[in-house]
Amino acid sequence: MPSRLIFVGLACVAILLAVYFFVTPYGYRIVQLSEKPPRVASDISLQTKASTLGLDIRLPYQALRTALEGFTEAPYVGEGERRTCEKILFNNVCATLLWNYTIHRSAQVTAEREGSDRVRMTIPLALKGAVGVDGRSARLLGLRNKELSAKLIISVSTKTEMRADWCPVIRSQLSHRWVEEPRLRIAGNLRLNLRKVVDKALIEKLEEIEQQFAELIDCRALRQHLKAHWQTYQMPLELPDQTKAYLSLTPESAYISSSRALESALGISVELNASTQVVADPVEYLPLDFPDLTVPQSSPGTVEFSVLLKLPYDRLSALLSDRLVESQHTENHFSITSVDVYPSGNRLILALGFNARASRFIATDGEVFVSGVPAVNQETRQLKLNDIALTRILDNNLFDLISAVLHQRILRTLQRTAVFNLNRQVKKLEQSIIDTLADPANTGGVEVHAREVEIDVEDIVPEKDGLAVIVSLSARLTATVPAGLLFKRP
Repeated sequence: MPSRLIFVGLACVAILLAVYFFVTPYGYRIVQLSEKPPRVASDISLQTKASTLGLDIRLPYQALRTALEGFTEAPYVGEGERRTCEKILFNNVCATLLWNYTIHRSAQVTAEREGSDRVRMTIPLALKGAVGVDGRSARLLGLRNKELSAKLIISVSTKTEMRADWCPVIRSQLSHRWVEEPRLRIAGNLRLNLRKVVDKALIEKLEEIEQQFAELIDCRALRQHLKAHWQTYQMPLELPDQTKAYLSLTPESAYISSSRALESALGISVELNASTQVVADPVEYLPLDFPDLTVPQSSPGTVEFSVLLKLPYDRLSALLSDRLVESQHTENHFSITSVDVYPSGNRLILALGFNARASRFIATDGEVFVSGVPAVNQETRQLKLNDIALTRILDNNLFDLISAVLHQRILRTLQRTAVFNLNRQVKKLEQSIIDTLADPANTGGVEVHAREVEIDVEDIVPEKDGLAVIVSLSARLTATVPAGLLFKRP
């Protein structure tokens, strides 16, 4: 009778194995490992990356308007005389016309963008004056001084250029047009139009304003400021795992990118070539030579660097233990009792202690070693295991055969619980970098703006103490030169 029971038991085992291997699709079978995977760790280092970042030099329209208002604050005064003869009442009357006038700015200077790279500023002017005739002719004609008035507008079309020595150049084209001409009827056919006289005087005045405008930029102060900031910056980062790191950024060269008219300023963009690296501790760097600007390149790029996030194995073990032990399948006579995570080459090992029983008489304790290659879904940023393999170490030889049917149950349990979402860590890292760059204390007082920030998981490496997640970050960084440095003091 006992031998018959043993025979029936073995037959049941054979049937269970046949069902597993012939009914279960091949793609879902888990490769068997013959022994416990060894503990082997890898080492990685973060590489220096080539980057570019922008430097904005902006000439605010308000500052340009203020300068023009200063140049035209004082009235422009002119006077002259001209001998003329006209027939009045059948008499040929000759007289010497005398005039004087004052041109003053009648309203504030206005500015508006003109095309993609220019700003047009207008200066409204008013002319007031008087025209008279010399004493003898005046007595003969019974004339006195007559008042004269006119209106005109000066237009200043301005753009900027950058020289190789880091000096912004203001290039302007000045012109004027009459709204009301300085024309006056004196008596009969005796008339006077001062337009040509005033035009000649204005041309000289506009040339003077153009020269003053061109010399508005304080190139020496700007160059000294930029030279003082041409250095390596080591900015502290607060990583999600509470470790400290430093973003090292070293400028190497620069080239002119573009000049353009913005909403409120004329802007010159300079692109800086730099090398970036994240280091564990601050490094001492040698002073840098301040270069001249080079020939423009094809297009501006981004700042790129890699950051190392560490997920300690004890933390991963604790997280998995909380999930798996709380998810015990006691109703199916299978429960996980312990979790240990460790590295084995490029693979991650999950050592799962479990208890299982097939009946009241057949029970066992053992370990399942789950081996897989860690990977991250870039869209969901979920950490998971690929290429899974399993091995079992049991205290019951008969159950070692029966436990093959537990593979799918173990796999389903892991698929449900052994998934880690890295979104929180990545978002925290992103905010830490943005805050670090925005803090003038980390950038020597330079105002830096980050935009188009992109973060991707570059690689995952099982190191000795934890799972290393290499996160690559790229962003367009723009530093702005304070406008107060650009203009010469009065």
